Amino acid sequence: DVEGAGAQVVGGAVRGFKIGVRVRKSAGAEVAQLDATGNFRQRLRSTVEREDAADWLWPHENDDAQWERNYGAGIACSDSPGVTVRACVVRNGQNGLLLQRCDRAKAYDNDFSFNSGWGLALWRTNDAMIAHNSMDWCVRGYSHGRYARGQDSSGLLVFEQCSRNVFAVNSATHGGDGFFL
Repeated sequence: DVEGAGAQVVGGAVRGFKIGVRVRKSAGAEVAQLDATGNFRQRLRSTVEREDAADWLWPHENDDAQWERNYGAGIACSDSPGVTVRACVVRNGQNGLLLQRCDRAKAYDNDFSFNSGWGLALWRTNDAMIAHNSMDWCVRGYSHGRYARGQDSSGLLVFEQCSRNVFAVNSATHGGDGFFL
């Protein structure tokens, strides 16, 4: 956990945790050049033959940090206005980056691809700049020729009271949804 104004995490790797790096109550914090690949992801119950409804994500509740508790993330930032996340890689987990109540956040030049939930998710975050990120192949609920439901996975999730955010030159292909707004 990282707390305190202006905190920095630069470089390194973190693996095998529910939350790789958690930033909270840290105005102006920076997370840069971090590899948080291979952290938590739910074991899916769907098989090649049939979809299991228990695998659906539920982004509708997050007042009590349900996203972190239920779904984990490589990087999770909350209550940190002006946080910057740049040049990070989060793959092969459930979620890449969660921005929760992080007004004026910046996330750029990151790779949040090949996750089973959300590449990058915003909740109650305003005036953010999200640019030059890859959030490809964030998908669950797919069996070629059998079913292709997505189960509310997406490259980019923007949910509840998010305004005036700028999304520029990002990639979110081959996911459950590209941009879930």
